[in-house]
Amino acid sequence: MLGNLIKKGLVSGLDTVSQLQMMETYKDCIFEKIHVKAYNKEVVCEAEILECVYIDLWGPSPVVSASGACYFMLIMDGTSMFWYIKFLREKIANTTLNVLKKFLAEAERLTRKKVLWVRVDRGREWDN
Repeated sequence: MLGNLIKKGLVSGLDTVSQLQMMETYKDCIFEKIHVKAYNKEVVCEAEILECVYIDLWGPSPVVSASGACYFMLIMDGTSMFWYIKFLREKIANTTLNVLKKFLAEAERLTRKKVLWVRVDRGREWDN
């Protein structure tokens, strides 16, 4: 895009090199950093609502909310990208599990579908 602007004379005072020259210059740097493929397997996307639900916990926040919450739990459906956030006062197993159970029960009731997978980011908060 920048090359097109330069060719049309719409940019002045900018020293540029062609993309080919740049690739030659930085080729060794680029190839040196490539160790493995990003993905060895084909990525399979969800096809149905509630096929996979993703969960993440965040916090503590440096500022506590008016209700005393300093964490939040994000729950997202992989197909529809519908997301739900629940603010939490504490990040303990009973609290997060109850939030998840309530969300799943309501989502399954509304959609008449069952959750097949729940995926977490393998953060330390899920170790127990």
